[in-house]
Amino acid sequence: LIPNKKKEKASQLLNAMFSSQLKKYQDEQVYLKKDKGLIWLRFTATVINDKNGNPEYIVGMGEDITEFKKQEKIRDAVYNISNAVNYSDNLYNLIHVIKENLKTIIDAKHFYIALYNESNDEFRVPFLVDRKETFQTFPAKKTLVEYVRKNKKSILLSHKEILKLQKDGEISIEGKLSKQWIGVPLINDDNVIGVVGVQSFDDENAFDINDLTVLEILSNQISVSIQKKRSEDALRIERAYFKELFDNSLEAIAIVDNSGIVININSEFTNLFGYSKQDSINKSIEDLISTPGLKTEAENFTNEIAKGKIVKTDTKRKKKDGSVIDVSLWGTPIILDEGQIAVYAIFRDISKRVESELKLEKARDKAEESDKLKTAFLTNMSHEIRTPMNAIIGFSELIAEPSTDLETRQEFAEQIYASSNILLKLIDDIMDIAQLDSGNLKIAKKKINISALLASVHEKFEKEKSNEEKQGLEILLHNPFVDSIAYIESDECRL
Repeated sequence: LIPNKKKEKASQLLNAMFSSQLKKYQDEQVYLKKDKGLIWLRFTATVINDKNGNPEYIVGMGEDITEFKKQEKIRDAVYNISNAVNYSDNLYNLIHVIKENLKTIIDAKHFYIALYNESNDEFRVPFLVDRKETFQTFPAKKTLVEYVRKNKKSILLSHKEILKLQKDGEISIEGKLSKQWIGVPLINDDNVIGVVGVQSFDDENAFDINDLTVLEILSNQISVSIQKKRSEDALRIERAYFKELFDNSLEAIAIVDNSGIVININSEFTNLFGYSKQDSINKSIEDLISTPGLKTEAENFTNEIAKGKIVKTDTKRKKKDGSVIDVSLWGTPIILDEGQIAVYAIFRDISKRVESELKLEKARDKAEESDKLKTAFLTNMSHEIRTPMNAIIGFSELIAEPSTDLETRQEFAEQIYASSNILLKLIDDIMDIAQLDSGNLKIAKKKINISALLASVHEKFEKEKSNEEKQGLEILLHNPFVDSIAYIESDECRL
């Protein structure tokens, strides 16, 4: 009845009891049945002495606790698998723990968990024990695990049943065919996330319905544990991505709680405002970077975001050295299932942009002013041009009259000539304006005498005064220059 590895200990116990060294022995142990199956017994062995007080025989009594032990192992396995989520580094380690615990209950030498990927209709085997196969991922197609996933039912198949499924076109077997195979779906929220598979390649009686039941009992905990580990791994990866983006962002970022107290800042925030993490954390962000005049605005922004609103604005904020810079502010709430937990604030230095906009605004105002001046100038020119043109047209008509004498005609001709010169000068002025705009105005510099120039101008005005019969006007010229120092380099006409 004793398994080989226990026989030596059993002999020692018997010898001890028959030599009066041990009177009673209690234990829980595995024994062999006639059919070579195993049975757990909780047994007691007691020495019975003869009338002389010497050991005569041993009475043994045993209670079948096989089912109790089985349930105990299942409970231990469930506990160990559940607990493994907390200390396993990743999904691969978790599945290794699942396999090791499963080995204590059934023959799990050829055990695997195939996780289903809906996006590409493939199964992934993150931990492989089956030495007969080498794949890591495989398409679902008509595999046994896909058959279980599709039907959402556990199955225990013999060699003949597997061949029948293949013959019926339900499955397609690639590689070596199993003698026996168990498949149990892993279901989470009514979705099959994978399949637990255990197979034997050499024993058609390796498993029975009890093994299938054990796997079904464990499958729920396996599903929960895998899904939880998946979520934890995804969250850890997401945190790593966030930390990388947060720490190395080109934007200044601060995370503050709903009352405006700084929880964290990144290095770019330090670069922009000059405050280190030690300066900032657990401090009010308004006290740190808001000027007295903008503190109310900043508090209003914090309150708005705390209510779940997103704030985007251009404003000003204060650096640690007291200087004020133009920034764009983007504040957005951080919300979890239980509600808003913090505020994510992004600051960008827009000082150069604001400076460019101011320059652009000044340039626009200057252009608008220039347009107004041009309009006024052209309006004035239009009026100015009419005066000589009217003179030219009027005297041309008079000079053509047959009754006009020669002396009068000579006078009219002089008026036409003078008005033509005025008109020509006005046209030159208009051309100068166009050349100023295009940057092509040419200055003809030469050595000129200021005294002579002033005398010429004075003479022209005196003649104009005489022509206009404005004798009441007095035109005065004060010229302090003598010819020896009156020479300069300039454009005589424009001067």
